[in-house]
Amino acid sequence: MTTVSGTDLLDRILDAAFAEFTRYGLRRTSMEDVARRAGVGRATVYRKVPTKDALIAAVVLREGHRFMDAFAEVVSGYGTIADQIVEGWVFSLAHMRDHPLFSGLLFSDPEALLPFLTVDSGVLLAACREFVAGFIRAAQTRGEVCPTLEPEPVAELMVRIVISYTINPESCLDLSDEHRTRDFARRHLVPLIH
Repeated sequence: MTTVSGTDLLDRILDAAFAEFTRYGLRRTSMEDVARRAGVGRATVYRKVPTKDALIAAVVLREGHRFMDAFAEVVSGYGTIADQIVEGWVFSLAHMRDHPLFSGLLFSDPEALLPFLTVDSGVLLAACREFVAGFIRAAQTRGEVCPTLEPEPVAELMVRIVISYTINPESCLDLSDEHRTRDFARRHLVPLIH
């Protein structure tokens, strides 16, 4: 008999929840649906994730970490913090616009998803803020950014801007035009670090 580690089991549950949420929405997905898709009993799901809100938060946080991994890979090819900000901005908008959980549910199930991107987003916001602050600190070490700049407030501002455009993409900025999107980042986001 094959045993499943606690981490593998949680991943299986989160995979099942992601699939159910993106197919049926947050409100129409039950813990029983997630258990069935994961191939486990409902009690097993509740042992790993005690409430549906905790399950949603765990899926959102995991997708946030996946986003950060992809972001890091995209910007790793750029040697300056200015280029990392510009290309990270372009990537972030496209990724969030095309993500089935974030963009799909904001259209089909906004009341259920919005709290996890706004009033209940503390853990996700903190993780993303620290992630972006790491790029700023690295640029400080390279001498690109003033060493007295506080990375966390600037990083948080950048993260909140991305979340804002994810929640409501209607803007005077044409987000579908990469040239304008890059120009916006160079003119308005890069100066935040100087």
